Amino acid sequence: MREFGNLMGSLTAILFILAFLNRPVKAINKRYGKAIAKTSSKGAFQSLMRFLVKNHKLFGALAGASALIHGVMKASAYGFIASGFLTLSLIMLQGVLGGYGFRKMKGKAGVWLKVHRLIPYLVFLSIFNHVVVKVFW
Repeated sequence: MREFGNLMGSLTAILFILAFLNRPVKAINKRYGKAIAKTSSKGAFQSLMRFLVKNHKLFGALAGASALIHGVMKASAYGFIASGFLTLSLIMLQGVLGGYGFRKMKGKAGVWLKVHRLIPYLVFLSIFNHVVVKVFW
């Protein structure tokens, strides 16, 4: 069971990174799209971008689900871990904001979107802190 809990933690990080890549890939396309179109990498980049953008919501939802499973499993085995709770809370907040924007805002930008774009950086810091605290303390 311990290995499955660890797997869920790793899967959470991978899925979160895949969801996160939506924005950088779009920014690269916006800034360098014309230059990329002239290279032999055009097809590969377009396929990657299409895959990441199309599955952004799925990756985010799966990251939230796997984080919740990981958190429940580890908390039941080891008790409350503050760094894990912080990370889980940020991921859940990110999911709530993403769902809110998708359901209620229908593509309209606002404060919710700015916060939704800021939280991944906090999540990365929190994941780093969670892993470092787990490994070294």
